[in-house]
Amino acid sequence: MKQYRIQDPVYGMKLNLFVGGSFKDYQNMLKHYTGTEQEHYDDETEGIYSYFPEQELYFMWVKDDKNIAILAHEILHLVFELLHRKGITYCSESEEAFTYDFQWWLETILAKSKKK
Repeated sequence: MKQYRIQDPVYGMKLNLFVGGSFKDYQNMLKHYTGTEQEHYDDETEGIYSYFPEQELYFMWVKDDKNIAILAHEILHLVFELLHRKGITYCSESEEAFTYDFQWWLETILAKSKKK
């Protein structure tokens, strides 16, 4: 499992991104970092976003970073959580904040994964 640490330049949050391995590998890694277990999903899980507010920790795991649909799905979870925590509610006036942040995360993660 490959790990990337990415910091959002606008909101300052730090994401721990894990690519590859299995969901079980991700569960073990979370337990190591947080001391807690991720809720159980089946073995077919291909991606997950996790936030631990007590420790201000953000994690994402995708089985395959070439699966853009799964990657985009998990990034959207991250963007909605992050902007909500910053007091930004999704509406027509804030839509661009959400779409620009989503675009930044997608471009950044894809660029990092190309450098493997």
